[in-house]
Amino acid sequence: MIVRRGATPRFEALKKKTEHLNVDVVWDRRGGHAPDDAEAAERERRFKERRGEPPFTWDAADFVVVVPKAKRAKRVK
Repeated sequence: MIVRRGATPRFEALKKKTEHLNVDVVWDRRGGHAPDDAEAAERERRFKERRGEPPFTWDAADFVVVVPKAKRAKRVK
């Protein structure tokens, strides 16, 4: 689970409620500042284009649930 930066009560609640599960609760690591140079700006633009719309939980509850690529591949088989 990735929690929106600054949503401390949500982060703490999710950590507590999932402590007995095999779940990682982490802060969103994306920076909120503009890139310093043109190359970094181009990389950021390409990254954003690949990113789809966030699930409703991002706006409604300040978190998203993600499944690591390795686990997604196992579920498909």
